[in-house]
Amino acid sequence: IRRATQEAPEDRYASADDFARAVRRRHFPVYFRIAFYSGLTVLLSVLGISWSNSMSVKPLPPSTVVVEIPAGPEALLKKKSESETAHFKRLLPLAETGNVTAQLLVAEAYFYGRGPKKDQQKAFQWYQQAAKAQNHDAEASLGLCYLRGYGCEPSDWQAVQCFLLAVEGGNVVAMTNLAYCYMNDRGVEKDVKEGFRLAQRAAERGHAPGQVMLAECFLLGLGVERNQKEAEVWLKAAARQGDKRAIRLLETLDAANSPAPTEETAQSPSDVP
Repeated sequence: IRRATQEAPEDRYASADDFARAVRRRHFPVYFRIAFYSGLTVLLSVLGISWSNSMSVKPLPPSTVVVEIPAGPEALLKKKSESETAHFKRLLPLAETGNVTAQLLVAEAYFYGRGPKKDQQKAFQWYQQAAKAQNHDAEASLGLCYLRGYGCEPSDWQAVQCFLLAVEGGNVVAMTNLAYCYMNDRGVEKDVKEGFRLAQRAAERGHAPGQVMLAECFLLGLGVERNQKEAEVWLKAAARQGDKRAIRLLETLDAANSPAPTEETAQSPSDVP
């Protein structure tokens, strides 16, 4: 209201559409928005402000101005009977009005081609929008975009900055990716001990790729003394979650540790379920 009633025209909103979008971004509860619009109408009448067609402004109908934002993230999830395209069409208006969860889901839809055509540049842009609102999942995904060049110019430094923000919010994906950066001198000075520490944090929180990275640290002696038994513990934890790399590494270790099969043992059933 303060901006809309500025004396100088250049200090006010350029159009009623801009004003409406600003109001929608506030995410007021429905009951408060009803009171807000009623009070706004009275205020504009008192101040003598008229947005007429002579100003090239078309009033928006109330159904367009007042957008219902679902109360919880679960309301944004795809319904069983809903197609990916229909789900995306339902999410997009909410994302455009500033719903951060919807922005993240729209980014994922573009990234994987779930609903719209796969478009990494648009995915990157929506990750940026959600990251500006300090969404830690978006920060982690944005970091990966910078690291791999998904929809943007690769930048290891930018990737690390995004990962650091997400790690502060407890994001386990960012912990694992930042550990990778420390291990491989990507955007930050190489520090295998810090990489090990981050991988350990992610692993202890149940992140399968973090568990695999921690296991590799134990196998290779990166930031910690070599310990194959400890490595196998973490690989098995990741394998239980279906991590393919963990399964392959376990098979490799089993093959390396197993004696050459005799005719008798080769024909015997395995004792391992």
